[in-house]
Amino acid sequence: MSSEVETSRDKTLKVVPRDSSTSLGMTVGLCLVLVVTTWFVFGQATRFPFVDFDDPHYIYENPEHFTILSKIGDVDYSHHRWTLDTPEDLEFVRTVYQRLGNDDRFYWRDALALLEHEPALVELNRHVTMRPLQDG
Repeated sequence: MSSEVETSRDKTLKVVPRDSSTSLGMTVGLCLVLVVTTWFVFGQATRFPFVDFDDPHYIYENPEHFTILSKIGDVDYSHHRWTLDTPEDLEFVRTVYQRLGNDDRFYWRDALALLEHEPALVELNRHVTMRPLQDG
């Protein structure tokens, strides 16, 4: 069974409907191929424990997976807590962002100058400490 469809160039295009069983078979076959491929690629991960690449334990216990670059600067800024792990950190970040004019275009030295000008901001999250590595 066929039908004719007229195209914009006045040529006739013949459209032949496919057998519905062939179409269904191809769809099921394609789905099976996708499932098998997905399992082959990602199923291997089920044999390993969950890996959290942000976990300091994983980083310190598997140094062969990471390239670590250390730079000793002229000034030690390690007393600043510029991370976002706790509600206090979020309050700190929001406050600094607000004081810098709610503008995304600033540099870390701008934030540092703000903290030197308003040292009370540092107190917002100073009491938060990094969890010791041995705590697991």
